[in-house]
Amino acid sequence: MDESFIEFKKVTLTPKQKEVFKMINDNKISVITGPAGTAKTFSAVFAAVKLMEKYPNQYEKIVITKPTEIVGDADLGFTPGTLEEKLAIYMENFQDIFEDILEDQSYKQMVNAKEILYKSVNFVRGRTIKKSVVIIDEFQNFTIKQLMAIVTRIGKDSTKFIFCGDIKQNDIAKKYVAVNLFKAILDGLPNTDQFEFTDEDNMRDPLVQMIVKRYDEMEAQGLITPNKKNA
Repeated sequence: MDESFIEFKKVTLTPKQKEVFKMINDNKISVITGPAGTAKTFSAVFAAVKLMEKYPNQYEKIVITKPTEIVGDADLGFTPGTLEEKLAIYMENFQDIFEDILEDQSYKQMVNAKEILYKSVNFVRGRTIKKSVVIIDEFQNFTIKQLMAIVTRIGKDSTKFIFCGDIKQNDIAKKYVAVNLFKAILDGLPNTDQFEFTDEDNMRDPLVQMIVKRYDEMEAQGLITPNKKNA
């Protein structure tokens, strides 16, 4: 897309979001972790669009993926439509973020030009990704083998991978949650970096922080029984 067609809404980044923006610009692989509501995904999307605007010849598309096992579950698997249509429903939170960052016409043009792609994780695992910014959301729901299958797809050409997740929001059994292991594997490697938001960075209503804190306290006291699949 010609950069003149990318029109941004007025967005003010926090100091920590600016740190994340710089980290993504400076590295091929970035890992962003932190509690819910700390703008992990927002920061990733903002950086991705800015990269496309500044370096249109290096970054031709933004590829977005996250665990899609739910597509085969009753929640979504039995809804009508193609896999792409189901994924569009599953990725609605990204559409909201893009609409917070971009003017409507710019977002629509980028989608129509297939410069913003919502893909199942099999798309990422099955090929070498080139000239793209790839955002892997909710990566706490991937096992270490799945994460390795994803991260090893990065191509030699201009490509960036951004992993976003929260270890406390896992939907898989805790013994399979590989956030810390994945971070340890990448730690200190060239062209990689990591950033962790904290509860203080929560961008949602302060009531959300109170609810999460109360939940954590009750969980620590053993008053909350985990779902069977998360045990």
